[in-house]
Amino acid sequence: MKVQFAAKTDRGLKREINEDMYGVFPGQNLFFACDGMGGHAAGDYASSMAVETISGINRPNSMELFDRIGSSYENIPYDGRRLAVQVMLANRRLFRLAVMYPKLRGMGTTFTGVIFSSGFANIVNVGDSRTYLFRNSSLRQVSVDHSWVEELLEDGELARQELDSFGETNVITRALGTDPSVKVDAMAVRALKDDIFLMCTDGLCGEIDDSQIEQILRSSGSLDDAAAALIEAAKRAGGSDNITVVLARVEEDRSLTEIINTEKIVSVSADKPESEALDEFIDKFYPPEKTGVPDGVEKEKKKFYQY
Repeated sequence: MKVQFAAKTDRGLKREINEDMYGVFPGQNLFFACDGMGGHAAGDYASSMAVETISGINRPNSMELFDRIGSSYENIPYDGRRLAVQVMLANRRLFRLAVMYPKLRGMGTTFTGVIFSSGFANIVNVGDSRTYLFRNSSLRQVSVDHSWVEELLEDGELARQELDSFGETNVITRALGTDPSVKVDAMAVRALKDDIFLMCTDGLCGEIDDSQIEQILRSSGSLDDAAAALIEAAKRAGGSDNITVVLARVEEDRSLTEIINTEKIVSVSADKPESEALDEFIDKFYPPEKTGVPDGVEKEKKKFYQY
């Protein structure tokens, strides 16, 4: 599939550093955004390590890992399963680094991304960074936030009209790196010509509402213009967080090679056998003791590998 793209990130107006990262890999039709957390020692490190790990999706050794643990995930197209496994790998790798290096404990990152193949946009996400679909001049969110406020909304304990006065909108319930295993949401959306998929961190969608995003996408002449305008709108609205925008526009339709129930979210996670396979893979290709860490981060003096 042919996909055009644009991506921009900005520190915003209130943060000292930018802990957001994005990945654009047009040769793989892979596009994503990450929002790191953990402060100076770890937030930007977590998001950069996620980018490094997930970008290896097409390496031969990653295909071997997928063959071991990815075939059991049903109702997700092949490339969506591959991306979900790679996200699980990033989670496990980050968690093991946090176990080994005390100063990295508490680090994590969100992830939202799309890999295009065979007529599908395969969407995978963890956390509250979002993927939107802009189709026929109309915008809708296709990912689901993994946040406390979203759980309250789903349970009926909070009404949407109460959101403006609700103060805990930034508490997330899932992230890469904070737990030994993470539940990953995956879904497939039929990709049509001229569809625009927007991946963003909450520095955008937390500052401006969906109607403003939609209007900017309608009025912008190019993807680069749209990305820049979205960043500037978020900054004008306060710019209280790092802001990252990734836009991917479908340039051609493709016939479907798989028949699935589209737009159905499937949540997958690594149980013990899958976790053991991930550990074996990390020990072989990403050994924590040989992975670079930020300056001043020292290894745990005693063994602490209870994960």
